[in-house]
Parts: sequence; C-alpha cells; structure tokens
Amino acid sequence: MMVREIDLRLRNDGMEIRQLASTLEYIGGLSNIPSKALFRLNLAIDELLTNTISYGYPDAREAEINVRLRHTGDRLEVRLADDGIPFDPLTLPDPDTTSDLDQRAVGGLGVHLVRTLMDGVTYERDHHQNIVTLTLLMPPSVNGGRPD
Repeated sequence: MMVREIDLRLRNDGMEIRQLASTLEYIGGLSNIPSKALFRLNLAIDELLTNTISYGYPDAREAEINVRLRHTGDRLEVRLADDGIPFDPLTLPDPDTTSDLDQRAVGGLGVHLVRTLMDGVTYERDHHQNIVTLTLLMPPSVNGGRPD
C-alpha cells in the first residue's frame, strides 16, 4: 500500500510534533520511504514546527497548523501552513559557523539545518497564512524494497 497524500491538522502544542513524527514513520513504512529520508524530513519538520509554536503565537491563543504530505514516488513534499505572525524563515542570513561558539550570535542554526537537509524550501504568505513547503528528492529504490 502506498500513501500518496495525507492532510493533518495539529494544535499549536509541542506534543503534537511527536505524534506527527510517529504518523510519518507509519506512512513511511507503508510507502517504502527510506528511513534516512524520513529522519531528514522529521528533523526539518520538528525544527519548523517548534519555531512556529514557540514564536508564531505570542498571544498564546489556540490555533491549528495544517500539514500536507504528498509522496509522488521520486519526491516528498510537505506543506506547513499556520496563521501565526508573518515570518519568512528564508530571509534569515546564513549563521556564522566559523567563529568560536561563545562569539556566535544566538539563533538561525535550525533554519540553516532545514535548508541543508531539504532539496527545496519555499515560503509564501497567503490569506494570512505562513506557508512553508519542503521538498525532498527520493533516491532510486533498491530492488523495490525500502532502502536506507
């Protein structure tokens, strides 16, 4: 069985991230998605959702974050949409990774990690929503199994 697309609605609560990771692992097993690809995807999603939950709702109101996973065989796309404060993570400059740790500015490493892990990251603001789309290209299948 292959799962081609799934839409999920999460509360802006950090506990939802763990449940989403479990759901993605389950779907990955059904769809023969390589475990390394799932790890990269979960790490990127965790970082973005943590930032959204931590900083996107300064008024602490309850809200929904929409997650759409689309698997087309040669790629995975994840669309994260929230109605938190406007924030384009792609406008952050690359962090300083060469200075001593105690001399570096705080922040920015998580978004840098997301950019590094994914093959594509886009942002748009549409109808009062932040929409981040992650793209991960899939390696060719090895003997039809679940390559790692």
